[in-house]
Amino acid sequence: TDDSAVAVIYKKEHLNSKISLGVDIQNLISTLQSESIQPLIAVTTELSLLKIGSYSSEYCTTLLFSAKESIYKAIYPHIYQIVDFDDIKLSAINYHTSTMTFSTSANLINNFNINKTIECYYRYDINRAQILTLCVYEPNI
Repeated sequence: TDDSAVAVIYKKEHLNSKISLGVDIQNLISTLQSESIQPLIAVTTELSLLKIGSYSSEYCTTLLFSAKESIYKAIYPHIYQIVDFDDIKLSAINYHTSTMTFSTSANLINNFNINKTIECYYRYDINRAQILTLCVYEPNI
């Protein structure tokens, strides 16, 4: 983002593996932005899952957008293509462990051999009003 950066480090023994990382930082978006991008990135079931935590629409939209961005960054080295927001769908969220579980589309599974489920971790920095998400992707071999 404009005033934040993040570095991710992982163990040396993973350097030769197929593990890839995706990380994203998003400033909490405005109400107007949320209303305009929500239909492009989310379906009703995803929004219902996110709103269980009683968070604002802006928070939920920012979190979902950031998580999907992290996943796309993590799977890109395995498919070398940009995918649509509907290729990844939120299927579960655990507010206690700050993890989100996503299911992948038939397109990603059948055409690119991407795992059926992918987890993403998140953190909200209340002082900066930013959401940080991380996806550690290890493909099925």
